[in-house]
Amino acid sequence: MMEQILDVAELLFSKHGFHGVTLKDVAKQVGVHHTLLNYYFDDKQTLFDAVFARRAVVTIDRRMQALDDYERAAAGKPTVEGALHADQGGGVGAGAADVGQRRALERLGHQ
Repeated sequence: MMEQILDVAELLFSKHGFHGVTLKDVAKQVGVHHTLLNYYFDDKQTLFDAVFARRAVVTIDRRMQALDDYERAAAGKPTVEGALHADQGGGVGAGAADVGQRRALERLGHQ
């Protein structure tokens, strides 16, 4: 249940921003009464923080993997530009889904 709530909240926050989403919106999309969300989360900010924290773990892991891949590909001759490019999602294996997720996170972070 918790994962479903976080998935829906992430989707709604990424589309509508922090101020464009209510706990009732999330509950309705999940198909539960809004009081269930209050059981797990004190308020909308707590839910938002949980969504952001969950996504941050995934993002950090991907960034570290991209930097590791770049380090191997640079064969002992890394550049600052190359490391920054890899760190910002332009490294080996960056795809459209990663770009979309990065944009959603950027939007979440600017709320």
